[in-house]
Amino acid sequence: MKKNLTFIIIAITAFMLFIGNVNGQSKNTATIINSQKQKTVKFVYKVIKKNEEIGATVDIYLVVGGKKNLVSSALGGVHPVEGNLIKERYPYTFPDNAIAACLVTNAGSAEYFYAVKTKKGYDIFHAIDEEGSDEGYEWEKIKAITPK
Repeated sequence: MKKNLTFIIIAITAFMLFIGNVNGQSKNTATIINSQKQKTVKFVYKVIKKNEEIGATVDIYLVVGGKKNLVSSALGGVHPVEGNLIKERYPYTFPDNAIAACLVTNAGSAEYFYAVKTKKGYDIFHAIDEEGSDEGYEWEKIKAITPK
């Protein structure tokens, strides 16, 4: 009786797996395909001009699915941040909905950039924190990117 029960359980399991794959793909494969459709979003930069006295001039890009989109030019050291590191490293600097962020520092001042997902693409926000300023900084939307 025990052998028959084991055989029945194995047969039912095999049948269920077969039925799950009848249309060509298992649930795990579908998940992988869906995750491939999601675009990688991150900030990158390119040094345009180096200057030892005032720092480097850089172009900052938001890369969406492998395509670079120019966001801004800045002066200073660039520190891109992605994913969970945004909240871990800068918990009070960037909003919770930021999916990519970038910090540019120069002589005590800082420029901040972050991107959020929208229905049509991504919005990019910018703020400047001047050295010695007690007023804080205000975020301004500077660009909207709609991937094709």
